[in-house]
Amino acid sequence: VNDANEAIVGSIQYPEKIIRSASILLIHIIGFAGTAILLFRKKDILS
Repeated sequence: VNDANEAIVGSIQYPEKIIRSASILLIHIIGFAGTAILLFRKKDILS
């Protein structure tokens, strides 16, 4: 919200864009974490 108490364009006026961005972020997090786990298990650096 700006000084005139109006919603900033592109913020809450488009909740579908927020949901899309959040889902893309979650996909990236899961992908990177999954890749890291697989690489750590493959290299077996913990033992």
